Amino acid sequence: MTIYVTTLDKTPISENPHNVDVRKLHGSESTDVVVITLQPGETLKKHVTPVDVLFYVLEGEGLIVIGDEQEKVEKDSLIESPKNVPHLLINDNDDVFRVMVIKKLTTGDGKEAKPRLL
Repeated sequence: MTIYVTTLDKTPISENPHNVDVRKLHGSESTDVVVITLQPGETLKKHVTPVDVLFYVLEGEGLIVIGDEQEKVEKDSLIESPKNVPHLLINDNDDVFRVMVIKKLTTGDGKEAKPRLL
C-alpha cells in the first residue's frame, strides 16, 4: 500500500475559464477534488455540471448561487449542488474565500462528464 499526500501550496494553479486560482488535488476516473481560492471581489462564472457537486468551505465567507437561490456560506459549511443546475461562487468580502469542490467525472453510464459555461 502507498499513502499519497498532496499539499495545496505545492499544487500548481490549473488553467480555467473562470481565471481564478483553481488547484486540482485529486483526479481519478471517477472523482475530481479541487480547491478554488477566490480573492476579494472574484467570482466564478455561472455554469452547469452534468453531475452532482459538493462544496466545502475551507476558509472565509462568500455567496453561493444555485439556480434561483442564493445563500451566504462560511467556513465548515457543506453545500450540495445538483447536476444540470446553474451555479456560481462569489467572494463579496474583504478576505479570501476558499472552497473544496468534490465532483464525479462520470454520469453513471460511463460517459465522461464535462462542465458547461452559460
